[in-house]
Amino acid sequence: MTFITPILALGTLLFAVPLIIHLLNRQRFKKRDWAAMEYLLRAFKKQRRRLRMENLLLLLLRCLIPVILALAVARPLFQEGGILPTIGTAHHIMVFDQSYSMGYLPTGSQSPHTKAIRLATARLEQLDEAGQKVSLVLAGVRPRFQVRSSLNPATVRANLAQIPSPTDSGESLMPALTMVAELLEDEAENPSGQVDAETRIYIFTDLQRGCFGEEFGLEDLDPTAVVTAPDPDALLADTARDVLDRLREHASIAVLDMGSAAGTSLDNVQITNLRMSRPTAVAGVSLGTTVTVRNHTGTTQTAQVTLEKDNGETRTRVVRVEAGADLDVHFNVVFQTEGMHHLRTSIQTDGLEADNECYFVIDVRKQLKVLLVEGSLETE
Repeated sequence: MTFITPILALGTLLFAVPLIIHLLNRQRFKKRDWAAMEYLLRAFKKQRRRLRMENLLLLLLRCLIPVILALAVARPLFQEGGILPTIGTAHHIMVFDQSYSMGYLPTGSQSPHTKAIRLATARLEQLDEAGQKVSLVLAGVRPRFQVRSSLNPATVRANLAQIPSPTDSGESLMPALTMVAELLEDEAENPSGQVDAETRIYIFTDLQRGCFGEEFGLEDLDPTAVVTAPDPDALLADTARDVLDRLREHASIAVLDMGSAAGTSLDNVQITNLRMSRPTAVAGVSLGTTVTVRNHTGTTQTAQVTLEKDNGETRTRVVRVEAGADLDVHFNVVFQTEGMHHLRTSIQTDGLEADNECYFVIDVRKQLKVLLVEGSLETE
């Protein structure tokens, strides 16, 4: 058993107060012979044992009162299944997949990201605020600790509400899980203060192909595939399975599928590229622009592709993209003034908004200077 305020548990020593009062009262009275008491003493001797038991029970109850009050004020910690078996806090580490598929919003449902935040909030409400340490980890292009080993429930809830929506990245969970493994290994090697009685890791993800990447090992690859000239550094690098094995040495792991309602195959149309026909542009001269649209669905989709210049001028084309195919959409744009300009291309909103637009910045010049050297390889 452990307490939030162990010093207050010393109040259990107050049980000695009723005991001392009892002992002092026994010595306070002096015996006096009195003839009339002879008959009373005979009756008292018959009931002495019962009265002695009643007095002992009354003394025991009086001693238990300060003990129970002291334990209540010291606030013992409880957990599912009973009292915590060892002294220390329970450490709950919540890892949030921030890859862009977590932002997929199917019709009539919630995005995996929203469901993950709601489930994590409900889990925090179930935890006993006393002695529960919580860490929040964001897994993405720049994995980081949103909250690290906090014992303050208000701080954890505030930071949980501030977790940003997923961006347009498709990074795996491995870098974030490696950070967690290093944290637990450091705490195991250099314990300071209270030792965690238990560590639980919750991984909130939609189980897309990119959540762990293709890092599980060669036995998971296609056996008919031909592997040639493997990269030595890649073969020696830790795989996702290695990182999970490191975590299991210090914690229990729960992988929570947030994409089960929407399925693991996203019906999505996205913009994959925006490129120019030349690296530089000249004011007043037409410049070819190509937008690449990819159809991830199993049916042909109609996409409305819009190209917008920074002056507000827009052009729109409606195209049909075959199932599982890429399509290049061509535009011609003209910038009338020199300087830095940007283009924005977008398609109509679908379930996954993170990949529905793309930007390109280009340097528009007044003219291009070209050095032309005339000569011949032939000698006179």
